[in-house]
Amino acid sequence: HFDEGACRYCYKGEIKNRNGDLSRNSYFPSGECVVKVFKKKVAKTSSDLNEDFKNSIYANKVSKIFNSSKLGKNFYDLIFVLPFAASLENYAKFNLFFFIPIRNDDSMAKIKKDEWLAVEPFLEGKYEKFISNTNEINTFGDALPTFMHWNWVYSRGEKVVSDIQGVIKNVIII
Repeated sequence: HFDEGACRYCYKGEIKNRNGDLSRNSYFPSGECVVKVFKKKVAKTSSDLNEDFKNSIYANKVSKIFNSSKLGKNFYDLIFVLPFAASLENYAKFNLFFFIPIRNDDSMAKIKKDEWLAVEPFLEGKYEKFISNTNEINTFGDALPTFMHWNWVYSRGEKVVSDIQGVIKNVIII
């Protein structure tokens, strides 16, 4: 893994078509992705991931409402990416010294067969943690704290989107 958080290990991957060629599309423009493997204490089955995925869907939905609001127009647009759920059917294989076939098996693998994963687009640029799980703010301005407060008011005090991290382009991608 190239990074880890409290709940996940992050691996860089590629999206490929059936022919093995890099597949680029509007959601994976570079063809690269991040595969997030949930730590065992967090998620063991696909149903364990539901809450995490529901939170991503909620953040994506309310960010669109915030972006279109009169208040949101004062800031960068916030874009929350949505993860895909995936699992491995087979392990990768490679040739050692270009001719000895090696096939990973479950005992060698960091990601186990049939283990559920989250797959998201790889975000190009400087990846930053803007607001931590404990709501420590390391931000460049008022956009994210304003969004968090707006979200709390919008949800009538029931929800706050936090642990916000991503990259800044002409928008903030989270």
